[in-house]
Amino acid sequence: MGAFATHAMPDPVAKGWVQTAATYQFMHTMAIFTSLALQGWSGRAACWAPRAFAPGILLFSGSLYAAGLGAERSVLVLTPVGGVLLLAGWMALAISAWQFMRSEQSREAEAREAAGPDTESTGNPQP
Repeated sequence: MGAFATHAMPDPVAKGWVQTAATYQFMHTMAIFTSLALQGWSGRAACWAPRAFAPGILLFSGSLYAAGLGAERSVLVLTPVGGVLLLAGWMALAISAWQFMRSEQSREAEAREAAGPDTESTGNPQP
């Protein structure tokens, strides 16, 4: 879609909308893949990220595509709603990453406690 906007659209405003829509669609599709990858390792927040990103992409990018391709400008009222959903997805993804890091730190602390006080952080017994 971005290539179409660059080469075939004469209106610079419409071209900008379509290019922005394509950029945000790509970025947030990658964020969906990231959140899906984190679902197996982190908490419930990872499940909510794609649920916010997908409709956010549809509303944000979809409204920009529609306006750029000639729909009524009133469709642009959906753009901020999509933007809020995209922000909610990023918040859920950040919480998910934080939960993942916290669980890893917890596992490392449990492993150190299980090793006992006579071992260093490398796991080698002290003389």
